[in-house]
Amino acid sequence: MPICVAAVWYGGWAFAALLVVIGAAMCWEWAGICGAHDNAIQGTMIIAAVAAPIGLQIYGFPAVAGAVAAGSVVVLILTLAKRAPNRWILLVGLPYVVFGIVSTGWLRGDDQTGLWTVLWLVAIVVATDIGAYFTGRAIGGPKLAPSISPNKTWSGLLGGMACAGAAGWVMGNAVADGATLLLVGVSVLLAVVAQFGDLIESKLKRHFDVKDASQLIPGHGGFLDRFDGYLTVMPAAALITVSVGESPIIWQ
Repeated sequence: MPICVAAVWYGGWAFAALLVVIGAAMCWEWAGICGAHDNAIQGTMIIAAVAAPIGLQIYGFPAVAGAVAAGSVVVLILTLAKRAPNRWILLVGLPYVVFGIVSTGWLRGDDQTGLWTVLWLVAIVVATDIGAYFTGRAIGGPKLAPSISPNKTWSGLLGGMACAGAAGWVMGNAVADGATLLLVGVSVLLAVVAQFGDLIESKLKRHFDVKDASQLIPGHGGFLDRFDGYLTVMPAAALITVSVGESPIIWQ
């Protein structure tokens, strides 16, 4: 956590380096879950995950699109040549992980607004996870998606949304003169997006009967287990920012 916070705070190449490590680890885990243990396939996915944040830092988004496109083509060719299993799930994983990572880098940028935007989004995801866990444990009730994640409940989702809204309110007051209802509403909406990212990873693991993405983070599963919510929240926040023309954290 201190390493991640420091990288977010300093931004630039420090943050790009953090994204490189996280992206490479998640691509490696995705390939492993899909049963693609071939070094060439795993290596291609890792190279794409490394090249994308570096390309964003130097050349901007076109370099990211190029890295994803080239990596996807090479992975497709390799899976066809080697008759690798689960080809299409494997192919979906590359852009899914890379664009999630790169969206975070793009949102961070080089200014103070980018810093607070990423900290706001991290606060939302953390608040969603904590709120959903404790509310679900305390209240229980109907299951959210029993065939995918049996422990998740609708009460937990509502609790996570409430905590995310509170986190948005706190961050808005910390950054600007005051948090707007619109910012709180976006925070609540992104809580649902975060839970969707969690369910995507749960569905992936359940499909392949895997408990943890890996053992890279002992006691916590893998990088996909820790950052699954961010892979959907960050692109969603980036799309909102592009559509409106500014980060929601500074809406007045």
